[in-house]
Amino acid sequence: MQIAVRCFVEAPPDAAFSTAIDISNWPRFISSVQSVELLTPGPVAAGTRFRETRSMFGRQASEDMTLAQIDPPRYVAIHQALLSGLLWRRGRSLNGVVEAHGSAEPRAPVSSSTSVVWRDRIALMFFASSFLMNVVFVQHQGAMPLYLVRDLHYRESFYGGLFVLNTLIIVALEVPINMAMAHWSARPATALAMVLVAIGYGALAVAQAPLAIALTVVVWTFGEMIFFPTATAHVAELAPPGRIGEYMGAFAGTFSLALIVGPWLGVALLDRIGAPAMWSAMFVCGLAAAALGGLAGGATSRRR
Repeated sequence: MQIAVRCFVEAPPDAAFSTAIDISNWPRFISSVQSVELLTPGPVAAGTRFRETRSMFGRQASEDMTLAQIDPPRYVAIHQALLSGLLWRRGRSLNGVVEAHGSAEPRAPVSSSTSVVWRDRIALMFFASSFLMNVVFVQHQGAMPLYLVRDLHYRESFYGGLFVLNTLIIVALEVPINMAMAHWSARPATALAMVLVAIGYGALAVAQAPLAIALTVVVWTFGEMIFFPTATAHVAELAPPGRIGEYMGAFAGTFSLALIVGPWLGVALLDRIGAPAMWSAMFVCGLAAAALGGLAGGATSRRR
């Protein structure tokens, strides 16, 4: 995966380049960077390794990086092994000790032959909330197109245009929104996201005009942009040492299960109880997800 970001700086190329590779001073002009530690001696050059610590969603993440290529003053290429904005563990050390708020608490070793995620009550609560939220979210592949085309008599192109709107919002705003919310903890961020998804789909109970329907898409798109990066990071934080893959698999399974159940359930309710009641039920389901996720977040705080 490649990520490209462009920024135009009104400064001479040499000055801009020297500032960009002055990695020890990154915390001065990059607000999310807390510290930078050089791991290799000597002046900064190709092959220089360093450890960057960032603050994201109220937690700190450290990652080792390498200046892979330097061509003054044209470009500098930085290699990192992991996109720590999505997966991180606060204060995890290699020997299985977690350090938080200046204290160290040993954690029990985890056997590689047994599953632990199904015995983790807090994680299961969060997975359940994710499943309920996704049941609502996947209605854009279930009841929503049927409701718009069959019941409200819109053209299929109108439904397609709503997806274009969703995509444009994500492309333009997802990164800025998540950067702006980097200091938020997972509990309020995921709760807000679930409430937005609930409101966005629930509003279809009364929204029938094109503009009103488009506004519902805008609302649940904001929930989508907030929830998935934040929830992924939170699951990585919940996992014990060496179990991130197991927890991520269970978390991904909640979306897969919702993708099986959600569209069928939405269409069945639409035919059986009608659109207003069905979208109201989706609203209640989304709020229940937010409440359950809040309980899981509170339990997570007490566990630390």
